[in-house]
Amino acid sequence: MSAFAEETVIFFDDYEWLEPATSTYANKEGKSINDNIGQNVFSGAYNPQMGTGIFPGGGNTADLMADKGYTLLGSTYAKNEVGNSSKVAPTTVNGVGKNYLKISITTFCGGIVLPSLEKAGDGVENAHISFKWTPMASGAKVYDKTEAVVIVENGTDKKVYTFTKDIPDESDYKWYEEDIDLTGIKIDKNTKITFRNSDNQFPDYGTVAEKKVARWFLDDVKVYTSTGAAVNEIVTDENVPVEYFNLQGVKVANPENGIFIRRQGSKTSKVVM
Repeated sequence: MSAFAEETVIFFDDYEWLEPATSTYANKEGKSINDNIGQNVFSGAYNPQMGTGIFPGGGNTADLMADKGYTLLGSTYAKNEVGNSSKVAPTTVNGVGKNYLKISITTFCGGIVLPSLEKAGDGVENAHISFKWTPMASGAKVYDKTEAVVIVENGTDKKVYTFTKDIPDESDYKWYEEDIDLTGIKIDKNTKITFRNSDNQFPDYGTVAEKKVARWFLDDVKVYTSTGAAVNEIVTDENVPVEYFNLQGVKVANPENGIFIRRQGSKTSKVVM
């Protein structure tokens, strides 16, 4: 006997909406936005701050994030050698990669709060949060000792889930996948889900003189419910029908002209039609 899970997507963002800016923008020095992970770019990588006007007409990522219901987190006060608090505003400590997010800068750490989970309605069970992430590395391929958290809050209920990676220096970049089981806390339209550095690193991490860094990248954030169903025989992914969903989690019978989530058995992927 085997079991498989049926998913209902409550929230999903792969940040592909950062196109076309991430493919066309260059700063005044001529630097374009890097795919740090895909290109294994460690030295000279350019990840503009979210307040930078990278979109045609000068629009910036921070405003678009706000339009989508996100809240940006960061230090908004001065500390030690730091003078002007605007230098550590949320739009400054969070940045942009090649269709994914960069969280935190040297010394000061950031984060995001997801939009309202309207599709959760008055409450869902068996909820999960999945995402891809990786710490950032210096030009010498030395990885930041990033410790990050997902904070799930609903009324007085609060759970903190910590994730970190001890990556050997000089290793190539790769995405690390996480899937957090939220059993035990109610997930509804009022639930607040926060991604940020841990309390040890947020909102500041040492002093400017120390230059401590705890940067990281984040992509493919999904909140979903999973219901297990037993079957009488083992079913391989190859024998399961293919299903398609749009980026809002709605099943699409005949996908065309856009980006969709392809699911076959336990495997999911993004496809462009």
